[in-house]
Amino acid sequence: ISFDKPIDEEIINRLNLHKIINNPVKSLSGGERQRVVIARAIYKLLYSKEKINIFILDEPLSALDHKNAMIISEYLLEICKKKNIIMICVDHTGILSKLSDKIITIDPYTPVINKVKK
Repeated sequence: ISFDKPIDEEIINRLNLHKIINNPVKSLSGGERQRVVIARAIYKLLYSKEKINIFILDEPLSALDHKNAMIISEYLLEICKKKNIIMICVDHTGILSKLSDKIITIDPYTPVINKVKK
């Protein structure tokens, strides 16, 4: 993973990437690769020179175990709230929906979008 040295420690610590940080990508499991991809996205969220207003994710937790999915979900939501970023995410695990402020459920059997506000 290539990050600027002073910056990478927070992301590495929060996503628990210490053991895999120097491994070749080909040697990583699906969940480890997913965490690396998310780490790169978080890096861009935290340190982009442009203002990011919307962050879109497609099944970011799909290859993760429950523990890592919770850690990443909480970190993503923390960053988005701190930086006032709208996160749009497809999440079939249900983890992000339990932690989110607003949920939009699209039911495949009806054309209606159901809004749920916590």
